[in-house]
Amino acid sequence: MSGQGTWFRRSAYNMNRKPEAKNQREKVHNTKYRVLKNRVLYNYFVDSVVAFQGVSPRSDNHT
Repeated sequence: MSGQGTWFRRSAYNMNRKPEAKNQREKVHNTKYRVLKNRVLYNYFVDSVVAFQGVSPRSDNHT
């Protein structure tokens, strides 16, 4: 499980080191893709934390 944390930090570190986009269209596309990927990673991270605490993230009952 600790390996996932290092992978998460490494991917975030590499994402911030990307070179400048060549044109505006590519920059907008990269920004959209980065936001989407960060949202997926964040949802996966939250689901992992919630599942680790013993609560199903997909359950309808919010206690």
